[in-house]
Amino acid sequence: MTMSEPPKPQGRRPIHLLIALVVCAVVIIGLLLVIIAILTSHGNQRTTVSPTSSPAPMTTLPTAGDSKLDHTVVEVAIAGVLRNDYGIDDVSNVHCPVSMPVQTGANYSCALTIGGEAKHVTVQVTDDQGTYEVGRPS
Repeated sequence: MTMSEPPKPQGRRPIHLLIALVVCAVVIIGLLLVIIAILTSHGNQRTTVSPTSSPAPMTTLPTAGDSKLDHTVVEVAIAGVLRNDYGIDDVSNVHCPVSMPVQTGANYSCALTIGGEAKHVTVQVTDDQGTYEVGRPS
């Protein structure tokens, strides 16, 4: 008596293999969409600095009578925000305009160096109390 092998299906792939491939494709596409969403939102990130918080060590805040931001205070705060909030360690030579009036919606460009490369950040005043946002370097 000889044993014969069971007949093999011809032209058909097992359905479980097809299902596994579809599930893998859906998971990969989902992960790619999450990564794209994170990268897109990360590029638009801004950090708010309030005059009532202490954005950096040895910071003096403008008094109620001041109508402009103290550029040296803002420069120290920018370096702190980039280190603490954006995770950028090699920040140096931060220079902001000397005159930065506290006007809601005003934007000021500050020059700086990151890793030996010249960059800029935007400082946007968000209220008449001197709160401002620090954008990502570009």
